[in-house]
Amino acid sequence: MSPVTGSTSATKKTTTTKTATTTKSSATGKTTGGALRKGKKKIAAAPLKSKAESKKITNPLYEKRAKNFGIGQDIQHKRDLTRFVKWPQYIRVQRQRSILLKRLKVPPPINQFTQALDKQTSTQLFKLLEKYRPETKKRKKTSFKTPCRRTS
Repeated sequence: MSPVTGSTSATKKTTTTKTATTTKSSATGKTTGGALRKGKKKIAAAPLKSKAESKKITNPLYEKRAKNFGIGQDIQHKRDLTRFVKWPQYIRVQRQRSILLKRLKVPPPINQFTQALDKQTSTQLFKLLEKYRPETKKRKKTSFKTPCRRTS
């Protein structure tokens, strides 16, 4: 039904080309050919040839048959079971460490402790830290017994 006129008449579309005029009916979907300018008729398209299906003759001894993996039937193929292997502890630890280092976003002040110092710097650091070590009980006892000196 057409929204403008309210009728159900079939509409026709006309297309013009350089060689022929064709009219297509939207109701039937068929195309009617028009006359060519030079007076020649259009040649009908050749009918499609059906391809003959050729079947290969196969030996029944070599036919592929479906495998049955039930109990007592065909043997299943080997699978990759490396995920289920009980790996040595050092391998597990190094794998877990690498995963953790990839996942964690460590702030730089903490990350600096993942790298060791060289020998010279480490000895200087330990000498400095030795001065700030808390007093032992023995040292504390001797410091209380000795009199304090005034500095001024």
